[in-house]
Amino acid sequence: GKHLDDPASVDPAIAGASLQLHAMRGDRALFDRYRSAFEAAKNPSVRQRYLAALGAFDDRAIEDAALRYTLEGPLRPNEVFAVPLTIAQCSEAAADRSFEWTKANYENLAGRLPESFRPFLAGSGSGCSAQRYASAREFFGDPSRNVQGMERQLAKVGDQVKDCVDLRG
Repeated sequence: GKHLDDPASVDPAIAGASLQLHAMRGDRALFDRYRSAFEAAKNPSVRQRYLAALGAFDDRAIEDAALRYTLEGPLRPNEVFAVPLTIAQCSEAAADRSFEWTKANYENLAGRLPESFRPFLAGSGSGCSAQRYASAREFFGDPSRNVQGMERQLAKVGDQVKDCVDLRG
């Protein structure tokens, strides 16, 4: 609540986490307040905090609304990754949903991004699943999507996944 009324009153180091914690138990009304605050924010850091929090609601209908907003809302190219990334951090099942959504909406997402940003879509294959990473390698390695920088990004994602899988093992 306090952040919505006066963003400057909350320590920036905890503001994003606070918004996401409130979102986890929030309803559609809170989602709409966060979306309005995102759209009204002039400060890029404040915009990013609200946008990321849109992906933290523990409600599938709101999650779907947040993903739709990613495709249809007034997001800048560097903001397109925020909601799917937040969703993916919730659980491995959520990471799978986020990855499948990214693949299903690739054309729309790629169209919103400069070519130099497109390799970062491979990050949707990150997490702790070798199977999801293998699917990401196949999908993003396809010649129609393999833009300059994609192989390097896929290698980084592969290293992250391997580290996570090894650590769990």
